[in-house]
Amino acid sequence: NHGWTKENSMLVCMSLGFIHDPNEYLYPIININQTNTNDPIIWNEVDCDLYQDQSIEQCRKETVHTCDHADDVWIKCLPSSWA
Repeated sequence: NHGWTKENSMLVCMSLGFIHDPNEYLYPIININQTNTNDPIIWNEVDCDLYQDQSIEQCRKETVHTCDHADDVWIKCLPSSWA
């Protein structure tokens, strides 16, 4: 989760049709065993700009990985009707 920002969380949630949780933009991993450590790491060092990027795919990111699943990011999105 190195460098993960509130803007990154906002863009992910908006891309999925939700809003980000204003109280927690980075949802804590309670137990590392909650993640399947055999899953591939798709991107790391993701950096989004709300003014330029329309989706998470447009954000700057690295595809060469220098991380492991201990660095996974978990975010919490809410239905837009919540606001």
